[in-house]
Amino acid sequence: MDIDFGIDKKNFFKSVNEKTFFLKRAAVDVSKFDWSNVDQALYSWDIDINDVKIFKNGIVDSSEFLENFNDYGRTKIRIKKHAFYQHLMEGSSISFHKFHLKEIFSNKLAMEISRFTDANTCVNAYAAIGGQGTFDKHFDTHDVFAIQLIGKKRWKLYNPSFEKPLPIHKSKPLLSQSPQEPVLDIILNEGDMLYIPRGMWHEAIPIENQETLHLAIGTYPLKVSDFCEWVIKNKIHESIVGREYLIGDHDSHLMESLADCFKRLVTNKETLNEFVELKRSEHRFRSEFNLKGLLSNDIFQNCEEKKFKFNSLSKINDEGKIVINGISFEFEEKAVELLKRNNYSVYGIKDEKDLEGDYIADLATKLNFLDIVS
Repeated sequence: MDIDFGIDKKNFFKSVNEKTFFLKRAAVDVSKFDWSNVDQALYSWDIDINDVKIFKNGIVDSSEFLENFNDYGRTKIRIKKHAFYQHLMEGSSISFHKFHLKEIFSNKLAMEISRFTDANTCVNAYAAIGGQGTFDKHFDTHDVFAIQLIGKKRWKLYNPSFEKPLPIHKSKPLLSQSPQEPVLDIILNEGDMLYIPRGMWHEAIPIENQETLHLAIGTYPLKVSDFCEWVIKNKIHESIVGREYLIGDHDSHLMESLADCFKRLVTNKETLNEFVELKRSEHRFRSEFNLKGLLSNDIFQNCEEKKFKFNSLSKINDEGKIVINGISFEFEEKAVELLKRNNYSVYGIKDEKDLEGDYIADLATKLNFLDIVS
């Protein structure tokens, strides 16, 4: 699966990212997604109290549609279907938290956006059948890619009133400061994608008698504050000034030395690279299993275009090494050349005419087995 972003990665970061909204019509082929995907996800979901929320004139108390039950000695939560269905049919909006953990199509979209933005992602899904069950005007503290999968929905976007909010900042106390006139008022159709930078006020409004389901794929890049916290916790103590006690009056010379030490650390490129690679190596992509291909010795059975992508945001280093999903792997030279021709992220089996098919197939099989590509 590929998303047609309508802009290349370089230009996205140059002119769009955190600067303005961006709309791409028909960005995703949604012909293989319908309500049965949602049904399957809900069937397999081990529901937590915060996984499903219903909104209609405010947040609906979860006791109306969730109940506890005893499951072989363990207390679990289930959805009361009749109440859930009734709310949906009466115009409530329903949100599903971390939907990508239970539904493969949305997880693939999240992985595509992760690779495009070099950021971790999380997916919430929002369903409604008409009605007025909106989640009110608000801003998010992360960037969002909204993708319409079923039906249509109206979106209104407003300029930010608070610059670059972090998770500690909430939009509700600042609602009175939000602009009244939207800068964008559109209908998203199936397959359309809308990028909304953090801090931009927005409303997603169901359309009367129109069924709708969209994904809100949030991106979570590493932040400057993350790097600073990591340096203080893991690096500052390597200098003696970072191991000093604070006793009595604060010594101005000590504070100046500490500031100099911190500046040296955060401006050191090797320190920054160490932090970035560590965080990337800690991340785990959620990829599909392929037992059918494994047992038949044909991993390409379920691969429509015979293309594989890294299950990571990491890049191959100069020595041909990479760490993905906790696995360290070293590529030989001709494999690196193969990946270079395809931007280190995507390579097409059928497109590589100058290499023997068995070599490419064996490499792809090994990487798929190790959960390095999928």
